[in-house]
Amino acid sequence: MEKNTLLTISRQTGYSISTVSRVLAGKGREYRISDKAIAIIKKCAADGNYTPNLIAKGLRMNKTDVVGLLVPSIANPFFASFSSIISSGLRKAGYNIILIDSMETEELQTEAIDSFLARKVDGMIVVPVGTSPQLLESVSRHTPVVLIDRYYPDTRLPYVCTDNYSGGYLATSHLISRGYRRLLAIQGVQSSMPNRERIRGFHAAISAVSSSGMSELVTGDDFSEKNGYDKTMQAFRSG
Repeated sequence: MEKNTLLTISRQTGYSISTVSRVLAGKGREYRISDKAIAIIKKCAADGNYTPNLIAKGLRMNKTDVVGLLVPSIANPFFASFSSIISSGLRKAGYNIILIDSMETEELQTEAIDSFLARKVDGMIVVPVGTSPQLLESVSRHTPVVLIDRYYPDTRLPYVCTDNYSGGYLATSHLISRGYRRLLAIQGVQSSMPNRERIRGFHAAISAVSSSGMSELVTGDDFSEKNGYDKTMQAFRSG
């Protein structure tokens, strides 16, 4: 059976294309289309396996109901959970989602942003990589962009993230208050904003204590379970 379009449904039912379009967009009652007409049009659409052309609809309405989500590592349990929560929230708000993994590289981040723009997304939620906000700030002039988990210093872009400096400072201060003097910080991707801020807090907490018996070590280079395990075992082996 040939798949139905707005035109074929219009021909088969005798109703205008605009009436068919309004019914299939769920706006039949809004436009005071009769229950009989709504039922006839919906049955014809169902019988012919009609599906809307979302690309055409997006171009016509300048709205696609799609949001791009860019994360640096979907293999990381934190970002996997984080993506699931965001996806669930967007769906409840009536949006679909395109998820892309930048793998912590600026090159893939740029490709992902270009892909989002080509698909005319209504907005982007980005966990950024690199040190320059220039591309995303340029994009934000015509497509909403929100940074999450990380941000760029002095950026104009809105962001939502935790206070990584205070987290690093408070965690280290707690260990010091419990009498620990040999402190190890296992860091993630060294160039990332959360890592830099956590390590800054780690060093600040140690500097605030005047103790000649204090020793500190920062090691690691990735936000992964393997990095945490390997660096912990190396620390135990070295005594």
